[in-house]
Amino acid sequence: MSQQQKQRGFSLIEVMASVAIIAFSMLGIFSLVIYNQKIYLSTKNTFIGALLSEEGAELVRNVRDSNWLNSLPFNDGIVGPAFRLDATGDIKNSLQAVSGIDDANARLKILGGVYRHDSGDATAFSRVILIQNIDEPGGAAVDGLQVTSFVQWDERGATRQRQTVVFLYDWRQ
Repeated sequence: MSQQQKQRGFSLIEVMASVAIIAFSMLGIFSLVIYNQKIYLSTKNTFIGALLSEEGAELVRNVRDSNWLNSLPFNDGIVGPAFRLDATGDIKNSLQAVSGIDDANARLKILGGVYRHDSGDATAFSRVILIQNIDEPGGAAVDGLQVTSFVQWDERGATRQRQTVVFLYDWRQ
């Protein structure tokens, strides 16, 4: 046999270099997947928070409109400064005063895909609706309401929040 034989296969250095390249590539891919998951959850919670905030303002608008249809004062049953309100059943009867966003009664639960305060599985979201009267100078009655629907949730150790502000007026007076 000849002393020069052709070596077939890989050397130990080539194998180690290949394994290192594959390991670093996989680490990068896994890091990207984890980062995307965090962004997805943050975006999802922000979207839910914004919609819950908008829903709170719309519920107060619904109470005002129902008052008009029943020939009641536009702000009948809308008590301030802070309360909770649900979209289930008789909206006006679901009004309940709360001390603020940290009140346990402000915590939202979910049941059948509907967020509510009374029953269901606990969520990270709390909602409180704040009311301020709008009075024109020299007027005897309340002319309107500033409604602030405030939603707060905890996400990865940080408190996030969204709010919707609407102005509702008694345009019938």
